[in-house]
Amino acid sequence: MESNGRIAITESLKERSVGELIRDSATQAQAVLRGEVRVALAEASEDMRRAGRSALLVMFGGALAILTVTLLLIAAIAALAVHVPLWVAVLIGAASSLLLTVSTFVLAARVAKEEED
Repeated sequence: MESNGRIAITESLKERSVGELIRDSATQAQAVLRGEVRVALAEASEDMRRAGRSALLVMFGGALAILTVTLLLIAAIAALAVHVPLWVAVLIGAASSLLLTVSTFVLAARVAKEEED
């Protein structure tokens, strides 16, 4: 800084026109913006890869859960069939499965409505 408080301007800046300075500033701003966009895209791409792997694992876990519930339902029907006719045991199993399904959809609707509000 100069003694009177003004910013010292180098000789190279004094020799350049205002138009040149604005053009150089715009070029530098574009370069910075492009760099920021590249970084954001790289981060988003990595986030999508992680989300994709997580979604795949959740779907696999969901498929295993469906299989487990199905096997438990078959076991319950087989146990009931010892005491009642097979068709009654299957009807009871189906009604139980329907009750669980409806309850799950009602719960999902409530959660969706709460998130909406």
